[in-house]
Amino acid sequence: MGHLVAKFDDFFMSVLKPYRSLFLFGLFYLSCSLRYLPAVGRFLIVVTFIEDAWRIVWQYGDQIYYLTTYRKYFPWPLGHVFLIVNVCVRSQCTLSLVRFGR
Repeated sequence: MGHLVAKFDDFFMSVLKPYRSLFLFGLFYLSCSLRYLPAVGRFLIVVTFIEDAWRIVWQYGDQIYYLTTYRKYFPWPLGHVFLIVNVCVRSQCTLSLVRFGR
């Protein structure tokens, strides 16, 4: 039985040997491009936070109308406070990601 396993291993390795260099090249290419992944992730988070904050500022009236009309548990002053705090927190998170994300 051990002899059959050894023959199968030799056959399997001979079949895979031509693809070894292709696999190693792909692995090297993937490892080179993965080092930029944290920077791309930070960039996408920053852009999303900036876009959301500007959308809230530019559509402030629509946001207040939505919060007070469709979300019944937001009374009038709480909606304003919520949106202002939301814009401030998003801006602060964006600045901290840009500043400390190195």
